[in-house]
Amino acid sequence: MEAESVLKRRAFHEAGHCVVGFYRLGLVPLRSTVVPSDDGQTLGRTDWPYAESPQLAPFIAAAGRRLRPMGLVAADEQAARDLIALHVAGEVVAKRLTGVAMPDLAGDDLVKAMSLARYIDLRDPESIIEQISREVDADISEPATWQVIERIADVLLAGSTLERAELARLLAGA
Repeated sequence: MEAESVLKRRAFHEAGHCVVGFYRLGLVPLRSTVVPSDDGQTLGRTDWPYAESPQLAPFIAAAGRRLRPMGLVAADEQAARDLIALHVAGEVVAKRLTGVAMPDLAGDDLVKAMSLARYIDLRDPESIIEQISREVDADISEPATWQVIERIADVLLAGSTLERAELARLLAGA
């Protein structure tokens, strides 16, 4: 895949996280970027104020400011489903818009936790996105939502990083 299409896919991926977090959890990301991390671990990143979410804040407090997937899945099925939707939304959106699936989701800690709780079947890793799509579809089904995704992706492509105030403005424009 050439560099320009990889960057565009990454922008759609991060925009998907932003939109699903906003519609499902009412959260505006702290920032979103398509700039790879210095250590090469991530190709882009969207940072979340999890403590502002009524659904997730109790688990953050209980886990010492860090979500522990197995504890969340065991404690609250709906919060776990919300988190998995947020976590994998970027991949669902990017695959739909580009037709290309990239990461190995079967190795992801949250996906493993959801599998152990029997929410996701990892015996067929190729179908993980389709299994999780059911959690995300309602959040991204409206045409106006896709317009917001495209606007966020366009701004990310033009400037590489979006801060919270600009993300709030773009998300509210839906």
